[in-house]
Amino acid sequence: MRIFDEKKELDIPKWITVSDSSLHTVLQTVSVNDRHGLAAAGTTIYQARTFSCSGTIFAAAAAEVEQERSRLAEALTGKTLTVYRDDDDEIHYRCVLMGDIRTSYYSGVEISRAFGISFTLKALDPFGYGKIHTITAPSGAQNFTVSVDGNYPTLPRVTIHNIPYVEGVLLECEGSILEVNKRIALGAGESLLFENGCLYKSGHDISIRLTKRAVINPLILQAGSNTMISHIPQAAITLNFQGRYR
Repeated sequence: MRIFDEKKELDIPKWITVSDSSLHTVLQTVSVNDRHGLAAAGTTIYQARTFSCSGTIFAAAAAEVEQERSRLAEALTGKTLTVYRDDDDEIHYRCVLMGDIRTSYYSGVEISRAFGISFTLKALDPFGYGKIHTITAPSGAQNFTVSVDGNYPTLPRVTIHNIPYVEGVLLECEGSILEVNKRIALGAGESLLFENGCLYKSGHDISIRLTKRAVINPLILQAGSNTMISHIPQAAITLNFQGRYR
């Protein structure tokens, strides 16, 4: 497995591997009148994903076992980690360390420098993410195609600049929309950023400028081929997105 703290790969011994994972789902239910049992209400929610990790580590000497154990504990705790289950994986998960870090020790002249370690990583966002793709939309108001990998919808990151102002409907995709409720002026060097359903102007949150339908049904990309409609006459539009896997 490979684990990153932001862009820095942690020095995790190759002997630590993912032994199993589980995806926790929730389905809301209700009781109906005096009938026995329950009835499903709503859709299934993907709540969280856990990874059980373990391995046997060899320190340089028996006296360094606690130092190596402590180093691993410090590297894993108190941060959001990017986790690849296997060295060759292209799909990653955003995890935090949850619960105990369990250590087992070995006695004996030859094996006293070895110890076992096991811990659980939990992805509070249960989806796996593929590679980041960046595309530049064609200039002018027109349709263009965006292809997305994965098997679950994903929110794109949209940057709009090199235009004096934007107003009304900006982008549409398969029934979802990015739309503002009043004209937004963009001065020299200023840009508009749509990310995680929020709108920012040069770093300042102006989500209040989104229309009600753009909040309820924000611009989203489906897995597979998407037809994006641009209503912006002339601007530089960049889209960043990752395929999501459930």
